[in-house]
Amino acid sequence: MLDALINGTDFEKGLFVTLVGMIGVFVVLILFYLIIRLFSGSFIRKGNTEK
Repeated sequence: MLDALINGTDFEKGLFVTLVGMIGVFVVLILFYLIIRLFSGSFIRKGNTEK
């Protein structure tokens, strides 16, 4: 596979870089989403029940 990529056309190389980049972007976005959900659930304060 790596040999086919090295010897591929410029279009194939560009398509590969585009796909890997898009996958990387979505992985990072999902990671940020999960971290935000984890932290927002951890730091929610409950209101005072005493008045």
